[in-house]
Amino acid sequence: MAISATETTRIRLGSPEDLLAATPYLLGYHPSESIAFLGLASGDVKVTGRYDLSGSGAPRDPTRVVENLSRQGVDSVLLLGYGPPGHVTVDMDILRDALAQAGLPVREALRVTEGRYWSYLCPGVDCCPVEGTAFDLAGERVSAAMTFAGLQALPKREDVAALIAPCEAEARAEVRAALAAKSASLSEELLGARDTTARWDAWRDEGVMLLRRVVAEVRESGRLPEVGDIASLCLLLGHDRIRDEAWALVDENEPEALVPLWVRLVRHAEPEHVPVTASLLSYAAWRAGNGALSRIAVERALEAQPDYRLGLMLTDVLNAAISPTALPPITREWIAATYAEDAACEEEVRDVPV
Repeated sequence: MAISATETTRIRLGSPEDLLAATPYLLGYHPSESIAFLGLASGDVKVTGRYDLSGSGAPRDPTRVVENLSRQGVDSVLLLGYGPPGHVTVDMDILRDALAQAGLPVREALRVTEGRYWSYLCPGVDCCPVEGTAFDLAGERVSAAMTFAGLQALPKREDVAALIAPCEAEARAEVRAALAAKSASLSEELLGARDTTARWDAWRDEGVMLLRRVVAEVRESGRLPEVGDIASLCLLLGHDRIRDEAWALVDENEPEALVPLWVRLVRHAEPEHVPVTASLLSYAAWRAGNGALSRIAVERALEAQPDYRLGLMLTDVLNAAISPTALPPITREWIAATYAEDAACEEEVRDVPV
């Protein structure tokens, strides 16, 4: 089997040690207390994901994961369970049964506990000792190849969360002050405007242009926005039309190149702006194949606003292990058409006689 680490780099996995070495890079961190799965199509890794062990609670139902693996054309699966034997085995057995019922063969199923692994598919002690097989990934060929390809495996999930932790209080205070000034300025403009609708439309158009400029700067030079633009973007993204433009810009560009932009906004955002900025980060990270960061970001969005619709939608996508290639890109043309249809519907409602 093989992994396409980049468009030009393929890494062959030929042993359990190779699989153990590759999985943290595919997830973005070294998992623990987890079930990880790799969906294969014609021998290539097509889908990766993980979920928490059930532990002492009710066993998790893997139906949605299995259904989505089937929908994405996966023809076999690799499984790894990280954690205590009892907890791993319960969840592993349930998942293997569900995969068997779906007609998806499991090519390997490993339990990883305290630096040793055991195979659930091993028929006896000849291939899998009772005490397990010790492994050390330091200097392992696959680890080196994944690193060379630009992939990263952080030590633990908490290290991924630290990437989007709120920035220093002083920097956030500067953004807060800039936000207050921009909000006050907009309020004054609206109060003094003869046509508030026209002013709102102009403000929206100005916001779209600012967003496009910032994205272009990030893409072309890696230049991230400073305080003034951060404040403007956080404020503007509260407008649905500008927010949707941001989603389209993720798909129009290299999503990975825009991840630093959304990380910066999330880290500087006030609580009321976290849901939209963190959801945009989650979307960009998901499109870039960084499931770990995508999951952490959407959790941050829903911590700030548990009923945030786009955050809930992304959670469903991640829980179902939907591949970024399975959904078509969001385009500016589609957004424009959608808003045009909404406007037409509003006109029809206004024209209905009463």
